[in-house]
Amino acid sequence: MERWPRRAADVSRRGRFTATVRVPLQTTQHASLAGVSTPAAAETENLQTFRAVQRQVLQYPHFTMFDSVHAQIDNGIVVLTGKVTMPYKRDAIEQRVSRVDGVEEVHNRRVVGRL
Repeated sequence: MERWPRRAADVSRRGRFTATVRVPLQTTQHASLAGVSTPAAAETENLQTFRAVQRQVLQYPHFTMFDSVHAQIDNGIVVLTGKVTMPYKRDAIEQRVSRVDGVEEVHNRRVVGRL
């Protein structure tokens, strides 16, 4: 009998990706002035952007179990933090994320770490 479920073993082979999606707390009046009908609509838009960013990071072919990326998403502004093993990964992931629909800015604060 395996100690860990098969799915957990599969996930451990890939790098770690975590994200924080910020949802603005606005009243309905302020939200409509900002071009968003409700806070729920802003939450849905941030969630869609999060899923697209997550897909881009996790589908990057050189993303390994030694890499760790955290994305913070707030109304089209994505802040990437964490560690990657090689400098080219830092730049390539930033480029992939910047091409996502709904992303206006990418702040890349990841560092290149050593094994």
